[in-house]
Amino acid sequence: DKDQSVVIGYGQDMKLHDELKKEVVKTLGVKEENILSWQLGFVVGSHIGPEYTGLYFLSKPKKDKYDYINV
Repeated sequence: DKDQSVVIGYGQDMKLHDELKKEVVKTLGVKEENILSWQLGFVVGSHIGPEYTGLYFLSKPKKDKYDYINV
């Protein structure tokens, strides 16, 4: 779904984050404004490592059931 929200989680590698974001727009057709970025905190990062980059796909919440979620 080109209107779904996508989250890119990353550690210290901002270059990889930017490349992944461009690829998501190009290959999957997801709108750039639907791509959210999330940098790992030091607690999780200490377990995963600084080179972590992940891609998460979020389905749209049903507004009647999840009015408090702003996606």
